[in-house]
Amino acid sequence: MSNLLFSLLIYTVPAVLVGGIIVYRAKRIGLSWHPAEYAMAFLPWPVMQMVAIIFFGSLDQALNTSAFIKEWYVLFSIVAGILGGLSLSPRLIFRKARLPDLVITGLGAVFLSIFNVQFDILIALILVPPGSGG
Repeated sequence: MSNLLFSLLIYTVPAVLVGGIIVYRAKRIGLSWHPAEYAMAFLPWPVMQMVAIIFFGSLDQALNTSAFIKEWYVLFSIVAGILGGLSLSPRLIFRKARLPDLVITGLGAVFLSIFNVQFDILIALILVPPGSGG
């Protein structure tokens, strides 16, 4: 299995679980969802891939770096999946806002993707110190 597909599968499980709980809760209180809002839960995944490409050149090269083992990448994927599922939560928090629902969910996904990038960069800097050739 390719590393990209492996990453997507590991990402999808927590994103669907957390997002499903949020959507279930929202439907119980009467909120409706636009189909594009479900896709917003997958925004942190390509952002996570871009961080790996920017730092290491490619995902395969990142996983072959001596200090960057596959277990850490699984951790990155799980955290990104949880944040992806949580990107649906601003609709619950700001349900009385005058903004369109798609904008609220989109802004939540963007901000949580930025938070995910900060987490990824922090852990990458801890795992691969500057000047180590990684």
